Amino acid sequence: MTTTPPKLWSALRFRDGRLLSFVFAGTPRTGHRVALQRTCVGAERTLLVSRRSSLTSSARLLRPVLLGSAFRPQRGRRSPRGLLSSERAAQLYRHLQSLSDMVPRTIATHSGTFHCDEVLACYMLRLLPEFQDAPITRTRDPELLATIDCVVDVGAEYDPDRLRFDHHQRSFNDTFSAAKKTRLSSAGLVYKHFGRELIRQVTGTSDEVILELLYTRVYDGFIEAIDGNDNGIDPTDERPRYIDSTTLPSRVARLNTPWNQEESQQEQFVRFAQAMEMAGTEFVAYVRGLYEQWLPARAVVLEAFRHRFDVHSSGRIVLLERWCPWKTHLYDIETEHSAGGAICFVLYKDTVGMWRVQAVNKPDSFENRLALPMEWRGLQDAELEQVTGISGCTFVHASGFIGGNKTYDGVLAMATKALSQQTEPALLS
Repeated sequence: MTTTPPKLWSALRFRDGRLLSFVFAGTPRTGHRVALQRTCVGAERTLLVSRRSSLTSSARLLRPVLLGSAFRPQRGRRSPRGLLSSERAAQLYRHLQSLSDMVPRTIATHSGTFHCDEVLACYMLRLLPEFQDAPITRTRDPELLATIDCVVDVGAEYDPDRLRFDHHQRSFNDTFSAAKKTRLSSAGLVYKHFGRELIRQVTGTSDEVILELLYTRVYDGFIEAIDGNDNGIDPTDERPRYIDSTTLPSRVARLNTPWNQEESQQEQFVRFAQAMEMAGTEFVAYVRGLYEQWLPARAVVLEAFRHRFDVHSSGRIVLLERWCPWKTHLYDIETEHSAGGAICFVLYKDTVGMWRVQAVNKPDSFENRLALPMEWRGLQDAELEQVTGISGCTFVHASGFIGGNKTYDGVLAMATKALSQQTEPALLS
C-alpha cells in the first residue's frame, strides 16, 4: 500500500534578532501551539505556513522537532551511582505521571549534528504515554531549555528529579550499575531511569521478575554499546582486527547531512526523524525479540541442563528438546548452579532434521571451551565416517565448532569421542 507523504508544517520565530524554526508532520494541534509558545516566550513575530514535502514517503514521521541555536554551560548536579532500584524508578515515573496534563509535555536535545544516543533517548521517551505526543526541541539555547519538561544530551546537567539527562559535564561519571564500567550516555540515562516502564510498554508484561530480568539484559545487549560508542570507549582492550561500520551508531551518523552539501532546517528535521525511527525500531525489535523468543527459551535450556547426566555421565553434554537461542541462558544457568564452564557440547536437531553437535564457546569470545578434533575438521560424509569411525556423519566445520550426523546416537558418539580426546580450543567462524 502506497502512503501519502505527510504535510510538513514549518514555523519561523524571531527572538532577540535570532531566527528560530521548527518543523513537524501532520496538522498542528492546539496543544502543540501552546507548547511551542511556551518554548518561544518573547517571540517578536510568528509566521506559520504549510507546504507539501517530497523529502519522505514515510507516514510515520509524526514527531515534532524544534531547531535553534546558542549554548551556555550550566552547573551539573550529581546523582547516586549504581543500579537504579525498581522502587526508585517507580517513584520517578510517578513523578513524571503527576505532571500537569493541561499542556503537552516537551522534550529537548541539542541542535546540529545528531548522534545515536540522543536520537534513541528521544525515541524511548516518546514510547512513554506521558511523552507520546511531545514536541522535540533541538536547541542549545539555555533559555529555551529552561522551558522544556525533559532535556537530554544538552544543558550540562544530570538531575532525574527535574528530568535533566546530560552526561557531558566534567563531574559526571555515572554507570548503569556498580558492576559496570561504561559511562552512561543520554540513552543510557533515560534507559536507567525509565527502562522498566519502557519494557512494560513494548511487551505489555507487568511481571516484576520478567521486567527485572529484561531490564538488565536489554542494557547489556543493546544500550551499553551505544553508551560506550558515544563516550569513546572501545569494546575491547586489544586492537580490533577489522573495522565494523555497520553498527547502529555508524548508521545513524550516516543520516546526517554530508559535510560538503548544503542543508535546510527542514531537511535536518527529516534526517533526525529518520534516525529516530531507525534507532527506535531496532530498540523495540530487540526488546520484543528478548520477550517473545529469548525468554521462552530459558525453560528449554534449564530442562536440558537438569537432565545433562542422563545424556552423558560426565554431565558435560546437554540435549535440547528443540533448537532455541541457548547460549546466554546456558551461561546464566551454569552460574546459578555454580557450574560455570561445565558444558562443552550442545546437541539438537536442526530445522531440516539433521542432528547437530555444537561446541560451547566462552562468554564474549569466539573461542570454544572444547572443539571437535582437528583431524575431523573440514571433512564430510564417507571420508568423515572413516576418520571418526562413527556412522552417519555428514560434516564437521573447518574450525571445529560444529558438526552433523544423521542420528542422535551419531552426534552423541561424536561429542563423547571429542570429550575423550580433550581437543584443544578452536575459534568459532
